[in-house]
Amino acid sequence: MKKFKLVMISFLPVVVLMSFLNPTGSEYYPMTKGIKSVFTHYDNKGNITQIVTNDITDYTVENGIEKATTTSVMEDKKKNKSTTLKFESTFDGTTFEVDLKKITEETLKAGIKDQKVSVSVDGNNFKLPNNLQVGQKLEEIDLNMIMNSGNINFKFFMRYTDRTVTGTETIDTPAGKFDCFIISSQTEVKMLMTKTGTSKSWIAKGVGLVKQEDYNKKGKLISSEILTEFSK
Repeated sequence: MKKFKLVMISFLPVVVLMSFLNPTGSEYYPMTKGIKSVFTHYDNKGNITQIVTNDITDYTVENGIEKATTTSVMEDKKKNKSTTLKFESTFDGTTFEVDLKKITEETLKAGIKDQKVSVSVDGNNFKLPNNLQVGQKLEEIDLNMIMNSGNINFKFFMRYTDRTVTGTETIDTPAGKFDCFIISSQTEVKMLMTKTGTSKSWIAKGVGLVKQEDYNKKGKLISSEILTEFSK
């Protein structure tokens, strides 16, 4: 059980923060092959916990649907190890979408050494429309995860509800200054126990995620990430 908890904790920043999303017809996420973005993750004390480097390695169009393949390298600074994942994102002309179920499953598997443990994930994907406006309500994110070890199932879930475009703000980062939309949501995560809180993301046109902050139910900052490098 402790092993599963540690895997989930290391996995949460990957899905919660969305730092790897990189779509081109999309107003907000470029999908062009060769784009590189680097994100630095921090704990509540400002210590670096993880560095995520995303490279778009392929781009295709089929039946009017744009598809990008991203290679994401996640360096865990506390455990001094790295994990590499590949995933696809799509844009259909109105909505950008990334397969969170696939990313979640691969991330969990990468953190489990016991080959007898199986992982299954269902739920809905991350989606971002191409016409953000302040006050706009966005589709919720709901992921359900099951780890099976012999006759024992461990069930977890992650939910982002009340996703709303709450404002705009200009953000300074090591990668530059960006005009952003702010997306706020209520969060609920169940591992061994259920934890609730809130999340804020800053999204810039042509760049994607620039900054994210996550808070507990008392409004205390528990983790954050910021764009530290972006190149085309």
